[in-house]
Amino acid sequence: MKYNRHILRNNFIRIFYDGKIRLYYIFILLLILLSTAILSYKVTDKTYYYHVGDIAQTDIRVQNDIYYIKDNETATQRDVAIQGEKLVFDKDLTILG
Repeated sequence: MKYNRHILRNNFIRIFYDGKIRLYYIFILLLILLSTAILSYKVTDKTYYYHVGDIAQTDIRVQNDIYYIKDNETATQRDVAIQGEKLVFDKDLTILG
């Protein structure tokens, strides 16, 4: 156990004395920190306060799609779709008898 600690300590010290290894570890650490900073920066969580008729000063980006359902247009398109379909009848032989 003591031998393992000695090996670990020597390898850890070697990291700081060897310039090439130290450079790699510094690069990896900076890459991790930069990635964390970029991923944690919240761009889309802004709250905008606009009223009807206001003009947005900047582009607004949202995380999810926004749907506005207009009941009148939906009903009109549904009626057009229903009228455009052919009627389907099932032949029921028990009725005729």
